[in-house]
Parts: sequence; C-alpha cells; structure tokens
Amino acid sequence: MLRVEIVFETPNGVIPINYNYYLSSLIYFLVASVDKELASSIHEKGFGKGFKFFTFSQLFFKNFKVEGERIKIFEGVGWWYVSSVVEELIECLFSSLSRRKDIKIANTSFKISEVRILPPKHFGSRERFRMLSPLALSVPVKKNKKLYHNYLTPYDPEFTRRFSENLVRKYKALYGKTPSGDVKIIPDWDYIKSRKRITKLLNYKGVKIKASIFPFEIAGDPELIKLGYEAGFGEFNSMGFGMVKPVD
Repeated sequence: MLRVEIVFETPNGVIPINYNYYLSSLIYFLVASVDKELASSIHEKGFGKGFKFFTFSQLFFKNFKVEGERIKIFEGVGWWYVSSVVEELIECLFSSLSRRKDIKIANTSFKISEVRILPPKHFGSRERFRMLSPLALSVPVKKNKKLYHNYLTPYDPEFTRRFSENLVRKYKALYGKTPSGDVKIIPDWDYIKSRKRITKLLNYKGVKIKASIFPFEIAGDPELIKLGYEAGFGEFNSMGFGMVKPVD
C-alpha cells in the first residue's frame, strides 16, 4: 500500500549495468535487519502462489555514462523507489534505511540524503503511467523437453491478454477471490514507433530477461490498477520489473 523514495549522493564510481540482483538482495538485507522472520518468509514463500508483492525501480542518476557492461557514475544525486502491497515490508525498509548513513550497491557506497514514504494514490477506471523499471511478460515454450520463456512485446498478439491475466492472478493470490472486473493495457504507440528500440535484455544472476519500457494507459477495474501500481505490473516484480509512476 506504500512506496518509499530513497535519495542518495553519488560519488565518482562504477556499478555493473546488470545491478538488479544487488538491489533485490539489498531489500531483503534491510528488511531482515528489522524483522528477520518477515524477510525470510517473503524470500522463501512469498504471499501466495509465489508472488512476493513488491517491486522496485531502476536507479536514477543525475550524472552518469554507460560504458559497455558498466555504468560510470559521477558526483551528484541519485534516486531509487521501492513499492509493496505489504505495509510491514515498507515500514521495515523505511526503519532500516532511516538508521543507516549509506547503502552499498555492488562495490560502491552511496550516502543516503533522504528517505521518505510517499502518500498512497487513488485511482479511477482509466490511468496513464510511465515505467520506472522495464515490464516483462512471457509465455512458456517447450523445447527439447524443457520450458523456456518466450518474452513478449506490445507488438505480440498475446501481450494484452497476458498483461491482464497476470494481474488477475495476483489479485486472486492476495485476496483469495476473483476480481469484480478486468483491465486492458493501451500502449503509447506514438512513443513506441518513435523509438528505435523499447526492449532491454537484463541479466539477473545468469538468467536473461527481455523486457520493454514505454508509457501506457490502463483501463478497467480500479482495484486491479491499484494492485499493479503497488506490487508491479507483469512478471518478475521482486527482481525489479514492472514498477510504474502515474502521469499527471
């Protein structure tokens, strides 16, 4: 139901371009420093049918440069966001961060400037979002008796259906009932067609995940829209995928 914003000072340093695993591990570490049982429960079991019901954004730097497989950071300011349906998780995260002077990502330390819990949002039946982390959706494909992920983009016919189905499954897992409505994603095609590429291939601990970044509208059940905002849209949310920000 909440999300936390972390503002930090950036030194002259370097982090790997595939940093999601470091951020995911950092969240569990910070929560465990306040409530080990909660951190262990989320990490091992989640909150129903494997869903962990939290997500986090990319790191945002004021001054940086991408060089191959690494990000070169210069002195300035950075931002990071974490969101969850589980209030206890955000409260533990906020408590832990508020007591710390810095956070370490890979081998680089960042001095914490400010930590704050953002107020909850209220949603109607049609909302517009921009992505704070890439959106991943896939369909299982069997090859040589093994299951693989076939990652989808807005151009794929199954993309809209899988987007909605994923959100409905989250709702059922969280509340133990079927939602009263459905949702439909409406990609910003003008934006998509203006870009050479909207996909990113990320490596999460050896697993390659292809995800997309683009603005979109979503129409339908406000409860499902709210759930997607809080827990993340699409798949692999607890690995840093599917976090969004409303566009006013």
